[in-house]
Amino acid sequence: MTGGNGGLPVNGNGAPRPDRPFDALILRTAEPADIAELSCLDETVFPGEAWGEESLRASLSHDYDLLLLALQEGRIAGWCLFRMLDEGELLRIGVDEACRGRGIGRRLMDGLLAEAGACGLRSVFLEVREGNLPAVSLYRSCGFEEYGRRKGYYCRPAEDALLMRLDLQTENEHA
Repeated sequence: MTGGNGGLPVNGNGAPRPDRPFDALILRTAEPADIAELSCLDETVFPGEAWGEESLRASLSHDYDLLLLALQEGRIAGWCLFRMLDEGELLRIGVDEACRGRGIGRRLMDGLLAEAGACGLRSVFLEVREGNLPAVSLYRSCGFEEYGRRKGYYCRPAEDALLMRLDLQTENEHA
């Protein structure tokens, strides 16, 4: 498995920003030096539900976890944490509020799905707040389908979780 934090540098252009036509967006795996900044951003994006430095740092030591960062102008604009065992699970994805609407979430999803395919995973799962319409829309645009729900799963505020799945096709299935 090439997962973990064993390198998934993917370079490219981000979506246009109002003040500049094109900003470079760099996807790369997280390093220990990124954890303090990432932890602060996690607290800002998920107040009261942040994972904290210790949990984020622990994910770097697991070969089955991919902590992928989207960097813009040298700072973390977004991230995702993806677990790859016999199937994939999106554990966390967040984009800095100031950077939303630029396609960063989509680039992160494309990066993790490429890694999932390269690792031979057949399916990817996630759960999302029912009311998080931008995230639900993003996941559906990536091909995820709802297969269930967990009543009252989230708190602050109480809300159902939608369970979503994407079945990946491997090269072997096309042969």
